[in-house]
Amino acid sequence: MATPAQIARARALARMDATRAADPGSAPASAGTSGLDVMLRRLKADLDRIRAVKSMATRGEMKAGLLPGYMPYVDGVIEADSGRQDAVVVQMMIWARDAQSWPVVLRIAGYVVRYALAMPDGFDRDAATWLVEELANAAADDPAALPHLDTALRLTADHDMHDPVRAKALKVLGLAVEDTDPGLALDRLERAYALDRGAGVKKALDRVRKAIAAEPTADPDPGSAVPE
Repeated sequence: MATPAQIARARALARMDATRAADPGSAPASAGTSGLDVMLRRLKADLDRIRAVKSMATRGEMKAGLLPGYMPYVDGVIEADSGRQDAVVVQMMIWARDAQSWPVVLRIAGYVVRYALAMPDGFDRDAATWLVEELANAAADDPAALPHLDTALRLTADHDMHDPVRAKALKVLGLAVEDTDPGLALDRLERAYALDRGAGVKKALDRVRKAIAAEPTADPDPGSAVPE
C-alpha cells in the first residue's frame, strides 16, 4: 500500500502532467513517457489480467482492489482541470461503478461529464447517459443509491440525452417517496410521464393522486377566527 507521501507525489505529478499537456507553449513529453502514457500501459496490463478471469464477481473484486491505486492519478488530473481526453480517468469511473463506490463515481463523473470525455470502445452511451442510467438501475434495487441518483440528475440537467433515460430515473425517485412524501412523488412521476408516456408510471400516478386527495385537510386554528 502506498504511503501518504507517495500518494501526494503521484497526485502532484498527474496534475503537472495534465497541466503541461494542455499548455500549447510547453514542450511535449517524449513519446510514451508522459504520465498518461505510463498510466495507460499500467491500465492495459491490469485490464488484460481482469479479462483473463471468467467470474464476473471476481472481476469486480479485482477492480475494487485496483481502484485505490489509480485514484491519486485521477485526483491530480481532476485538479489540473485541463479537460483533455483521458481513458484512465474514464475507466476508473466505470470501475468505481462496478465496485458500487457511488461517491467516487460521482466525483469522477463531474469531471468526465463536464468535458464530455469519450467512453471506451464498445460503449454506446455517452458519459452523462451512462451515469444516469447506471444509477437508476442501481437505485431501483438499493435505496442507498437513491441520493446519488438525485445528484446524477442534477449533474446532467443541462446535458442532452434520450427522454426515457431521464424518465426512468425520475420514476425510481418518485416511487421511492410514494409513501413518505406523496407531493414530491407526484411531481417526479408526472415529470417522468411527460418525458416518456411508456415509462410505466400510470398506476403509480393514480395511487399517489388518490392518496393526496384522501389526505385530511387541516382544521382551522380556532384562535385565528375573527370575532363577530
